[in-house]
Amino acid sequence: MATPLAAAPELASLSAAQRGWLAAHPVIRVGVDTARAPIESLGEDGKPHGIALEFVHRVEQLLGVRFELVPIAGAANVVNQLDQHQVDMLSAISQTDSRQRFMTLTEPYLTSPIVIFTAASAPPAPTLSHLNGKKVAASTRAGVAEVMPRDWPTIVPVQAESFKVALDLLHRDEVSAVVAPLLTGTHQLAALGANDIRVSGETEYSYQVGFGVRSDWSELVPILNQALATISKSERESFRQKWTVVRFDHEIDYRPLGALVLAIVIAMAFILQLRVMVKRRTAELQQEVVVRRAREAEIQQLNAALELRVEQRTAELRQANEDLRVAADQLVQTEKVASLGRLVAGIAHELNTPLGSTLTASTTLKAHLASFGQAALDGKLKRSSVEDFVTQSGLACEIIERNAHRAAGLIDNFKELAVDQASARRRQFPLRRTVEEVIASSHNTWKATPYRIEVDIEDSLQMDSFPGPLAQVLGNLLENTLVHGFAGKPSGRVRISARQQDDRVDIQYVDDGAGIAPEHRGKIYDPFFTTRMGQGGSGLGLYIVQTMVTGVLGGHIAVHSTPGHGVTFQIVLPRSAPDLTDSTVASAHGMAPLPAT
Repeated sequence: MATPLAAAPELASLSAAQRGWLAAHPVIRVGVDTARAPIESLGEDGKPHGIALEFVHRVEQLLGVRFELVPIAGAANVVNQLDQHQVDMLSAISQTDSRQRFMTLTEPYLTSPIVIFTAASAPPAPTLSHLNGKKVAASTRAGVAEVMPRDWPTIVPVQAESFKVALDLLHRDEVSAVVAPLLTGTHQLAALGANDIRVSGETEYSYQVGFGVRSDWSELVPILNQALATISKSERESFRQKWTVVRFDHEIDYRPLGALVLAIVIAMAFILQLRVMVKRRTAELQQEVVVRRAREAEIQQLNAALELRVEQRTAELRQANEDLRVAADQLVQTEKVASLGRLVAGIAHELNTPLGSTLTASTTLKAHLASFGQAALDGKLKRSSVEDFVTQSGLACEIIERNAHRAAGLIDNFKELAVDQASARRRQFPLRRTVEEVIASSHNTWKATPYRIEVDIEDSLQMDSFPGPLAQVLGNLLENTLVHGFAGKPSGRVRISARQQDDRVDIQYVDDGAGIAPEHRGKIYDPFFTTRMGQGGSGLGLYIVQTMVTGVLGGHIAVHSTPGHGVTFQIVLPRSAPDLTDSTVASAHGMAPLPAT
């Protein structure tokens, strides 16, 4: 069932990317429950209507897309069709733990308390604690059937797909009460004329209704939230009143005068009987008032105890958060020590080659000198021997001098890199050189692998920033690629490129590794999130990357990835970094700030 295509989006706040996403998805399939009045149901004309449909049509108008309405019978079928992507979103649904796997909920546009319904002849049940040890029918649509066994293990839950099914169980005395939303429950009681059922008490739960979106369409959720946010409170209330207000039409039937007199006589007799009933009912009400006041006093005591528990839990949560922060700081320091360890290993490897050449040349020269000295003592020196000794000595000295200069240069470079990585020192530096120093410090780790690293950065590209945090960012990305992206791959390539755009620098880090799974993409910057828990992964690598880029370096980072086709990190930084503040120093994770050079 389709609705007309809207002319154009009315939301000026949509970004270009969001408008592009809507343009790429002009038709969105919306699943509608056919039996959940007054929220949504089928009318006599066979078309969906209700409070939820008012919001659907209004959002459709605001976004300029077409919502194709798909009526679905049964709560389980509604959820299954979204899980199987037979529809793209649901018009009215609440979130539960089991639905989070395949569904993301927008901000709720409708909220109703979840209450306790009992037979009018049964004792009142003001709270769930009065139902301990009893069977209680719980609504699967509202999700309370999932959370009640966890919060109230002494209550025996009986799942009911609809409120009507739950009422049937209550009428047959198979359950003692029904727990369901007040809005749909009272509406259906009025429609069924069930005067023998009453609202007996309240629960701590509420029925929060929003649009349910398939989890792989995460881009649609903020778009829908923007549209919902523009709907005013008065307009929302008009939607609700339109479908919850009951109207009565009266017809006047004129009877003959004799029948009217007879009716008056009967009415007088009825009034006399009514007075007796009123007195009896007044006594009953007075007794109920006494009971209610006692219940209110009990509720106040429970509230006081609950407030005390909340304060205790809040204090425990604050302490847990503080312990977690301390643990995170300790792990970050451990990561830094490991990074310096890899730097030392890189220095040792790079220095090994020039020092080895120097040692070989010096031992060769020593051997020639010993031979030359022995020939001189024996008086066997010849002109050719002297010329050969001079030539060989000059060559050895040249080798020694060249490799000594090379070693000294390496030591200077590594010393500067070590100072940068241990502190937030600001200075002007060529970006390509810093990138090559990071790669050189990681050479010892990468040398035995079939993978290669390419650099495409102009030598003239200069930055006035913090090379230490930038080196930490690149080092963490290289390690992340080696451990996660290239794991088990026979070959791989990393390409680091940079381009200047006005006063900013666009750095692209690209690898052709395994990529990032869609369900992990939104969590990669969370501290302690790792897919290698128990295998040496701390879950802090990309967390440090994100905090350093957005903090001390003053930029932002975005990730693009398709599983099996690698990952791209786009880092945009200002060529001249902002001045350090208390918050940006904290994001440097312990690097001591040094004056600019």
